[in-house]
Amino acid sequence: MKDDLLSQIKNLPRAVRKKGRLVLSSVLLISSFSYTAAAGQGLAGQQAPDFALTTLAGKSLVLEQSLTKPVYLKFWATWCSYCEEEMPHLQQVHDLYGEQLDVVAVNVGMNDSIARVNKFMEKRRLSVPVSFDAVGELVEKFHVTGTPQHILIDKTGKIIHRSALITDDLQQKILNAIKD
Repeated sequence: MKDDLLSQIKNLPRAVRKKGRLVLSSVLLISSFSYTAAAGQGLAGQQAPDFALTTLAGKSLVLEQSLTKPVYLKFWATWCSYCEEEMPHLQQVHDLYGEQLDVVAVNVGMNDSIARVNKFMEKRRLSVPVSFDAVGELVEKFHVTGTPQHILIDKTGKIIHRSALITDDLQQKILNAIKD
């Protein structure tokens, strides 16, 4: 029966097989979101995991070396409508507080490419630093289970805020973090 099913799948047109893999990948990703959601939320109040990233412009950010100011990471994707709606906010935070706060838009790399990210940023005239998490290292370290995901880390390396969307609480914590 297994061989019969495999031969039927192999006989499907290539476009249908490709779409089927995409659907299967999406289902697996969604299931992993629900499985790890509790773990991701538990990071608020804990020390942030050590990480290093490089922006598409070549700037390096290493957490332990960046603790002279807070760090704001926004995990996002070009195909995420909420992410797109929130990008002007991220740009505004970067423009207003970029000297007092490291702001990085971390593209999760799923079903995206650096070329698509660059096109997205250029089309919207956004200059906030962007990192491309091609292998999902940061996504895994921060237990990101969906996009958007906002993570604010204070000067001591503690995660002081985590949310799926922009909230008044996030805004207030950004202000508090840069004052401390």
